[in-house]
Amino acid sequence: MFSQISEILIVFVRWIHITSAVIWVGAGILHLITIRHFEHTSNKDWDALIKKMRGNLASIYSIAVLSLTSTGAIIMLDALLKPDLSLSYISILSIKLFLVILIFVITINKNRTSKYKNTESTKTNKFLSPFTNYMFVTISGILIIILSDILRTISIS
Repeated sequence: MFSQISEILIVFVRWIHITSAVIWVGAGILHLITIRHFEHTSNKDWDALIKKMRGNLASIYSIAVLSLTSTGAIIMLDALLKPDLSLSYISILSIKLFLVILIFVITINKNRTSKYKNTESTKTNKFLSPFTNYMFVTISGILIIILSDILRTISIS
C-alpha cells in the first residue's frame, strides 16, 4: 500500500517538474520573441508595458525555478535511494546537475547584469563569453532533456 502511494506521489512530482520546465522555457521564449524585440523602440507606452511584462515574467521565473529545484531534488533522491543504482546512472546524473547549475548561474548573472547596468566598460573574457550566451543555455537545456531521457531509460531497465 505504501509503495503504491509513493509511486503515485512520484508521478505527481514528475508531472509538476515537467510542467514547470515547460513554463520556464515558454516564458524564456516569450521574453526573447516579444520583450527583447520591443526593448529597442523608444515609446513611453511600450516602456510601461515592457516593465509590467518583465515583472510578471520575473514572478513566473521565480516560481518555476523554485518548483524545478524542489521537485528535481525529490526525483533525484527517489532515484538515488533505489537499491540497483549503477555507476553510469550516477555519472549521467552528475553531468545533468552540472548543466542545470550552470544554466541557473548564467541566467541569474544575466538578469543581474541587465538589471544593474554598469556605466563603466567591462571587458568580457573571450574564453568564457561563448558559455554565457542564450544559444549555450538553449543547447544545454536540450542536453538536459536528452540526459533526462537517458536516465529514465537506465532506471527502467
